[in-house]
Amino acid sequence: MTSEASQLFVSFWHICLDNLPVGQFRHRLLHLEEAQTVISQARQQKQFYCVSDDDLLAPYHEQALNKHRELCEVLQSSFDINITLQDFVLNSAEDSEEPFYSITPLQIVQVQKNRKLLVITCSYKWLGVEEKIETAFKVSPDSIEFHLFEQNC
Repeated sequence: MTSEASQLFVSFWHICLDNLPVGQFRHRLLHLEEAQTVISQARQQKQFYCVSDDDLLAPYHEQALNKHRELCEVLQSSFDINITLQDFVLNSAEDSEEPFYSITPLQIVQVQKNRKLLVITCSYKWLGVEEKIETAFKVSPDSIEFHLFEQNC
């Protein structure tokens, strides 16, 4: 008897009440190696989805897009975790003649028996730049944490 593959949803920084089930659930802080394994297995099983609280395609969310891009780059360069901005995009091109792109919203995910949520968080370090506040901070790789939310069995 084979067990059903668990879907893994990944969010950067955010979680909302809609994501959490009523009743008991578990929140664990994963070590890097375990986070790498969980992400790799979900990708191999084609059960890997990235979600966002921000509409990263909207012109008014350019700062959020840049923060996501930076965290993707740090995850790749510092931890060999390959998450790209494309992972956050739903593409309807396979279903229609004219492609339609949208961001997978964080609010659609609810932790369930075979549905886990991995929230990746980080802190920023001050670069000492005083010109533009948007470029004055950089992701601190040492601060990255992997929070896994899952249903109690």
